[in-house]
Amino acid sequence: MIRIVLLATAVSGLTLLAAPIDSTWRLAGALSLLVSAVVLAVIGFPARTDPYLKAKVWYTGSYPPLPSGGWSTAWAKPEGLILDFGRQRKRLIKYGRLVQAVVTHAGREGHRALFAYVDDAVTRALYPIWLVPKYPLDADRLLRAILRRDYENADLAWKVWRTMAIDLVVKPEELRTGVAKEIRIERKVACTQCGIAGASPTCRVCAGRGAVFQDDVAAVAIPKGSRPGKEIVLPELGHEDVNGYRGPLVVRLVQEYVGHSARP
Repeated sequence: MIRIVLLATAVSGLTLLAAPIDSTWRLAGALSLLVSAVVLAVIGFPARTDPYLKAKVWYTGSYPPLPSGGWSTAWAKPEGLILDFGRQRKRLIKYGRLVQAVVTHAGREGHRALFAYVDDAVTRALYPIWLVPKYPLDADRLLRAILRRDYENADLAWKVWRTMAIDLVVKPEELRTGVAKEIRIERKVACTQCGIAGASPTCRVCAGRGAVFQDDVAAVAIPKGSRPGKEIVLPELGHEDVNGYRGPLVVRLVQEYVGHSARP
């Protein structure tokens, strides 16, 4: 935000400096331009926020399908890490094959670089690769993009698991006038010892269920004029995963005496 204000101030100063106006205003424009330029030079320009950042990198690696070295354009997309070697070739390294991606230093000059192993399913071997960006901060940005996509892909199943969906039976007049209700819920908290996927019958924490159960009370505010079937989402009141993150509690309104089947 500060950088954007400084850029706007610099543009305003440049406009005043170039405009055919009184010399006092032109002096003010010159001073604002000078101050903004100095501060921006100290703190840096706004960071790029493009989720599919493209970075010029020097590639070195021993993964067979890729050149042994050379300049490439690298960027992270939902399907994986793209390496474009221009006329030579373009390659996609899927996120599931990138192992232990870290930002470190490479070469005698200590340039910041993205280091990772590529897991080859054919040879069952790990091949090291180095991506040394032309601009050092691009190493961190590429790593963040890789880790974000890797987490999102791995979190898909947990995202569904964290969501708690229940039905709340309400009277017709409560839908018309609106009402606040407190409901009792039973939250699943994933076992940190064995987890849902690998639940062990001998686990002393969850006894093989993969989760322990936690009683809680949720306050639900039903808006005036609500209709049957309306869903009210209460953030962070749902089930809790192995990282301690809670999903939403989704409350569906079911009108009393109209035969709607409630969720179990």
